Amino acid sequence: SGLVVVAKSSQYARTLSNCIMKRDGCEKIYLARVKGKFPLGLITAEKQELRYKREIVCSDDGGSVPPTKRSRMEVAPPCRNGEVEPGRTWSGGLSISLANSGEKHKSCEDPISKLAGLGYWFTDSNGIVQDDESTTVRCMADKCQGSTLEMLARAIGPDPQSSCQGTLEKSNSLWLNFACPCRIASHKNGVCEAGDFSSLKEAERKGIKPAQTSFAVLSYDLASDTSLIVAKPITGRTHQIRLHLQQLGHPIANDHCYGGEMWFGDDAGKEAYNTSREWLDRLDRGSGTGTARKLAPDNSTNADTPATEAELYHAAANRQRMEGETMLDFIASTCVWCQRCRGIDDMNSSSVISKEENDKAIFQRTLMEYLVRSQGIFLHALQYNLKMAKEDEGEV
Repeated sequence: SGLVVVAKSSQYARTLSNCIMKRDGCEKIYLARVKGKFPLGLITAEKQELRYKREIVCSDDGGSVPPTKRSRMEVAPPCRNGEVEPGRTWSGGLSISLANSGEKHKSCEDPISKLAGLGYWFTDSNGIVQDDESTTVRCMADKCQGSTLEMLARAIGPDPQSSCQGTLEKSNSLWLNFACPCRIASHKNGVCEAGDFSSLKEAERKGIKPAQTSFAVLSYDLASDTSLIVAKPITGRTHQIRLHLQQLGHPIANDHCYGGEMWFGDDAGKEAYNTSREWLDRLDRGSGTGTARKLAPDNSTNADTPATEAELYHAAANRQRMEGETMLDFIASTCVWCQRCRGIDDMNSSSVISKEENDKAIFQRTLMEYLVRSQGIFLHALQYNLKMAKEDEGEV
């Protein structure tokens, strides 16, 4: 994914780009279609007990102050940017100690040990924590009343280009804020994970980072048992929204990497997927006996499976271009993916018939590979709200 910035001048474009890259300079809003009635998945995922329970606030006379009479300053979220302040109690959620960053406090020589929060809390549209007993997971699920456009306007405000913006205003919608640390489990394979890392030893916690996302519900479709939601990532970890929704029990439609359903809402696509997967599984097991076939790892018919060092060495490292060999033939003979495509019957003969059969096999494998891939997860960028610093405003 990417973003193209179009501006009247290169200087203005750079300023906008700087705003987007800064955590506090840009509010990013996404739309996602997720499994189930959001956020009831918290119950089935057994994470309902992770709700933030704020400490009792005492009044001057020693009595407790009801939530309705507590000041706005007293209603503070349990963490900021997914981090729990050192020394602060988060009743209900978890505080997970991360690997020391090497930084030190200004007042002492002790290294800073960051605490990542794991839990959720509710806020209104202004970010004020809603901790009364009437605000629950079921309450939020039942608040989907009105059209999707109305619910969207309540959550983020009306579209400035909309003709009906006068009748749609940002109002007191309910937001679920979820803090859950994330990390890249495998840079090579592009695999990320999130959750409770407290059982890991400190040496194993390197790369774990605090993460926080806010969610609001727009609509629920009973026929497909899916919800349309708005997501606002407060931090920018890799695959953060996808990971957090998986942890909440509401994976994104078509996001098969993180628990979503493939070919969502397309029965013909699902049938083609099952047929293709069966064919590729047979190809993956292979009927050939050549060296390339033996070196290919399991699930090698998936282009997401990285090439092994043995495959690379066999395909290219010990192979030189022969005299009279065209560049195209040389590339095909030293390409790991081409070698995998030939895994049906080891068609390495130079005869015209074998080449034609091989081309057909490659085409069929490419088609099957396409059909077992997601047609794009249901997660889309909706709106970027930029907040320019005063020094930036003077430059444009």
